Amino acid sequence: MEVRKRNDPHPHQNAFLPTAIALACLGLLGVAMSARADDTDGFNVQTGVTMTHDDNLFLLPNPSVIPPGAPNTGSTWMETETADLRFNRIYGLQAVQADVNANHYTFDSLHYLDYDAVNYNAMWQWQLGSRLSGQLGVDHEKTLDSYDDFQHYSTPNLSIHTGETFKFDWDAVNQWHVVGGVLHANIESPSIFTQVGSFAQTDFQLGGSYVTGQGNSVTFQVRDSIGTFSRALDYVDVLDNGYKQREAETLTHWSIGAWTTLDTRIGYVDRRYDNFGQRDYRGWVGQIALNWQTSAYTSFKAAVSRNVVAFQADDSNDYWLEMFSAGPIWNITEKLKLSATGSISWRTFEGGIDGGTNVGSRSDRMYAARVELDYKPTRYSSIGLFATLSQQNSNAIETAYSDRTVGITASLAF
Repeated sequence: MEVRKRNDPHPHQNAFLPTAIALACLGLLGVAMSARADDTDGFNVQTGVTMTHDDNLFLLPNPSVIPPGAPNTGSTWMETETADLRFNRIYGLQAVQADVNANHYTFDSLHYLDYDAVNYNAMWQWQLGSRLSGQLGVDHEKTLDSYDDFQHYSTPNLSIHTGETFKFDWDAVNQWHVVGGVLHANIESPSIFTQVGSFAQTDFQLGGSYVTGQGNSVTFQVRDSIGTFSRALDYVDVLDNGYKQREAETLTHWSIGAWTTLDTRIGYVDRRYDNFGQRDYRGWVGQIALNWQTSAYTSFKAAVSRNVVAFQADDSNDYWLEMFSAGPIWNITEKLKLSATGSISWRTFEGGIDGGTNVGSRSDRMYAARVELDYKPTRYSSIGLFATLSQQNSNAIETAYSDRTVGITASLAF
């Protein structure tokens, strides 16, 4: 991959940092104001600003080079300004929740990545009588995705997710429930990112659940999905325009004493494309998640998971993602909280347009750590510091990288 050496400094960076610190401090200075946020109002407004420095946004093996098409290296300050409107109200047996946030993202030395996003999430938790309940919701999110697998550096890797959800839970007989629903999602990605593509997927799911009086449960359900890509059938790159997928899964939730919960999921995924069978994949997926309240002030979370993700390239159809993560949370005082998370994950790519006979498939190993310190001087204001470190080792050396981020965030509710 040809790259250009950096031969000019970042002209805005020196001025950007003081501005960043000043904006972040506004959230803390707002403590002196008489904020009137009230949880009983049902309607609240929250404003916030986050300043982050990323030393390798493009996730390159050598972060000091300028990738093709980009005006600068991936070392940049990012500013996020947010205005968040929240509504939460109960009407008899019905509960309505809505969250709409307007965001403005600015990149100090990479202004072509600047963007605005209005994201929302609304949910009606409905109930008919004493036995039938469910959820009806919509959501929308626009975000800049990672450049890990996206090497078109002249193009913002923006994705837009829009979804609609309908779920029901019928308390049929004693502790037995019938559960199901219909879900629809629309994913928009850059047109040149054909490995993921833009597509719509509709899920139909139905199953049964057994719930004990203590709240423990076992659920078995089957999900049938129909997917359609927003592209024509491509015989050259072997890219399909549709697929069918079936997933059968068993989920459990257990409360172990008063301090610990354990959630598990085991399932089998079978995806079949409409025209190119060599792109099909199937296999076992699952997750185990532990939430342990170790004391009145500390807790510990851990999870291990295995999932499969579609990734259509010449030398792959998908990859298997196996991950382990763990971390403690310490409420030092009522106003001060310290948390940390560490993870290790493996990605193994498989398949391809040759029917999966390729030798030496890509394999990645990723390490990540994050530390956060949050301070709430009042009930409606907060300020936080965070730092992350990530590293990926790979047998495809052009995808190996290390990345460090540090940041400060502040918010004030009205």
